[in-house]
Amino acid sequence: KAQSDLSRLPAPDITGAVQHAGAAIECLARELSGQHSKTLGQIIADNPTLFPGALKKLAEGVWAFSSQMGRHLAEGNTPTIREALLLIGVVASFTAYLLDSPQSG
Repeated sequence: KAQSDLSRLPAPDITGAVQHAGAAIECLARELSGQHSKTLGQIIADNPTLFPGALKKLAEGVWAFSSQMGRHLAEGNTPTIREALLLIGVVASFTAYLLDSPQSG
């Protein structure tokens, strides 16, 4: 859905793309952790084996960016298409990593 938002004509929905990318990683983390009512930030804090070492910081950054730039958007602080593309790429890689984790089996 995030990629679809960026493909909209005549203008891409950049904020929507950021929201959907953040929601994708949050939904997967909820499913893998079994913590269906928690935010991604809470799941990251509660599951060090799901987000080990430096990956915890990466996950926190993804969560912070998608939350700040997609959900709790301040006026005049819209994400750029460049930022949205980076986030989507990182989330795609992160989801592949998580889907290959022992928790997903």
